[in-house]
Amino acid sequence: MYGKRNAYFGSAKAGFQNSVWVELIGFDCTLPDMGVSDYVENLGFLPDKISLHLTSIDFVNSHRGMEKEALLPVYACSYGGHPRNDDRERQNWTNFGLKKLVEELHRKNIKVYGSFFDMDSDNGLEGVPLFSELHPELMPAGNGRMERGIIMIKRFADGSYYEDYLLKKLCETAADYGFDGFQIADGISSLRSNLWYSDFSDDLLEQAGITLPDGVEDRSIWLWQNKRTEWISFYRRRWGSFLKKIIGGLKEAGLSAIVNSAWTRDPLEALFRYGVDYRVIAEAGADALIPEDVSSDLAILSTGDNHGFKMSYDHRKLIHYEFLANLMTLRAYLPDVLPLTPLFMIWDNQEQWDVLHHAPTAMQRAAAGNFCHFVKGGDGLVTITNGPHFCLGDALKKGEWADIRLCLDNAYIDAPADVEGAAFLWSNARMERELNELLVNGKCHSARWLALLMRAGAMVHKVVRIEDLDSYSGDLVVTNPSLLPENELEVVKRYDRGRAFLFEKESGLTFDRPNPPCDGWPYPLVTCDPDGEMLADAAEKINEGCNARIADGDGKEECTLCEVRTGEHTSRIIIDNNEYYYVLPRVTTGRRIRSVKVLTKPEGYDAHCTADGFRVRIPGRGVDIIDVSYED
Repeated sequence: MYGKRNAYFGSAKAGFQNSVWVELIGFDCTLPDMGVSDYVENLGFLPDKISLHLTSIDFVNSHRGMEKEALLPVYACSYGGHPRNDDRERQNWTNFGLKKLVEELHRKNIKVYGSFFDMDSDNGLEGVPLFSELHPELMPAGNGRMERGIIMIKRFADGSYYEDYLLKKLCETAADYGFDGFQIADGISSLRSNLWYSDFSDDLLEQAGITLPDGVEDRSIWLWQNKRTEWISFYRRRWGSFLKKIIGGLKEAGLSAIVNSAWTRDPLEALFRYGVDYRVIAEAGADALIPEDVSSDLAILSTGDNHGFKMSYDHRKLIHYEFLANLMTLRAYLPDVLPLTPLFMIWDNQEQWDVLHHAPTAMQRAAAGNFCHFVKGGDGLVTITNGPHFCLGDALKKGEWADIRLCLDNAYIDAPADVEGAAFLWSNARMERELNELLVNGKCHSARWLALLMRAGAMVHKVVRIEDLDSYSGDLVVTNPSLLPENELEVVKRYDRGRAFLFEKESGLTFDRPNPPCDGWPYPLVTCDPDGEMLADAAEKINEGCNARIADGDGKEECTLCEVRTGEHTSRIIIDNNEYYYVLPRVTTGRRIRSVKVLTKPEGYDAHCTADGFRVRIPGRGVDIIDVSYED
């Protein structure tokens, strides 16, 4: 790989943090320091946090203290108990060994978090039942779901709430092992299944205050047809109170909580699918949100990986922009005080996907996207993310970590001054109205509009909150203006510091069955989207005032472009390729070019530079990053 090493990792960067999600098999319990020195040397940097992937919440539920040394469940020794990685066979870790590992990581000034999912996994311990076997009442009931795992908001048979037991066990576990906190991961930060395909037990219906009439055969269908709004409202209220209790309780115990997003989703879809309101996570005092940015690997996953969803090729090309839109709208929806540290996908031995070796160009592309999209506020231009959460971090060689770091080094922009193109307007109030529209008729909501516009080539790489609009000058994109409250719509109508583009598409869809029509997080919602001609027209109008454009010809259809101004006479241009093959776009500029340097190419690479443009060869599903110096 080519690039500018140590631009990001060479020194600590204000507002950024780096963390690694790793299994115990990434360390070595036979060494005096549990393999920590070797691990950190291979990393090539000192992470702020390491989150230990212990697989199952059963680890906490069944924690037995530290009075005597005991074997850990096999699922804690490696993700799901898989037998080996490239470095070693799964080792027999004990509770004493794990405590020692935490101590050794602390000696390096690395904070240590425990993490796990909601789901069951074989513990490999003879005569030791799983917690869920002792308490089947906590498992999904009603229509059931595809994978077994505890429903966090359910009650024990005696009527007490599981969450009270969980908080107590989390605090005990942290105290015994010395954890600094927990990563609240999949199935705990939100439901594992869409709320229309999860649990419809008498317990949850009673908590929701919903009474079924006699003779209902399919509770999911009945709720969708008769109590659609009430069911989402219940989950929003109930899962919110669960997260507040867990995060708040950990904070009171002096512990930290970092929280996964709801299965990769933007703020509105998180509510629609899972009843999760991200603002609750911020208000409860979480230390970071980990958006599940899986754009680099989702696009190469199979139908079998995707719960039976056969993703079209066009959809695969949209994924990169969907996740950028998710990050941008998350940053706009949440207070600035909550860092966003998205997953940076490397590989996973257990789940058997591998970006590093099978799609390395997509890894560079994901890193570039994280650093060239912004929120525009009173304090100026702020990057939408606050550093990577590497996933997963075991069995990687020193040279592989060097390439991974280089992706971030190349992507990092030290002092962004502005980004060419229009700003996307964000309104919390409009989002609430969009939730109802999406629920009733599948209207295309704003985060989806943003993804579709960017995929069409529209240069919309910054987002501005309606509350900050007075501090912004430049072109503005406003989606679904009819759903803005009257006072916000008046602000938009009076906007005169640039062009304002208003986009909306009415929907007449109706649904007598849940949306999406199948369970599984990759399934898209059925929405009434703008057509390709409308999007292409919109992109052309938005881009009219931009300096750098992709010329007609090779790359015009396949590529999108972003230009970040880095100084009075300098810019960084990022060009994405949506196809699997090389493209050679010609980029033309309104400003006269003095020089170009393609960071992601070898020295001496000929970019065919002229005073008004240049040409680069963009790798399949990849990106090129170009530093440009202008004469004027």
